[in-house]
Amino acid sequence: MTVEHIGFTVSSPKEMAKWYEENLGFVIQFEGGNEKDGMVFISDESRSTILELLKSSETLPINELINHSDQLHIALKSEDPYADKERLVAAGASYVGEKIISNCKDILIMLKDPWGNYLQIAKREDKNKFNK
Repeated sequence: MTVEHIGFTVSSPKEMAKWYEENLGFVIQFEGGNEKDGMVFISDESRSTILELLKSSETLPINELINHSDQLHIALKSEDPYADKERLVAAGASYVGEKIISNCKDILIMLKDPWGNYLQIAKREDKNKFNK
């Protein structure tokens, strides 16, 4: 089996999808529902990963339930994580912190998108780390 999509509740799916499109290169695949209970499916630029951004009157947005990036984050590959951090902060994201994992020289920068969801910008020393 393969993952079809990963869904999570957010406060403003359409606005968030547009920001991800403009600033992360995501592609809006489908919009449905209404202002009370709506959804937007977006994919990364390779179209291999799909996220469902869902607004539900029956549950809280995920950023109100998550209080640490280790609980949930979207990790994004980057060739220049420091430039991407600056660009995304200028676009409304907020800087949380960074880790440099010394035994493998990975760089991990944590941000929050404008809605408070965690984004990790990752540059891996071994670019094929997860493709083995």
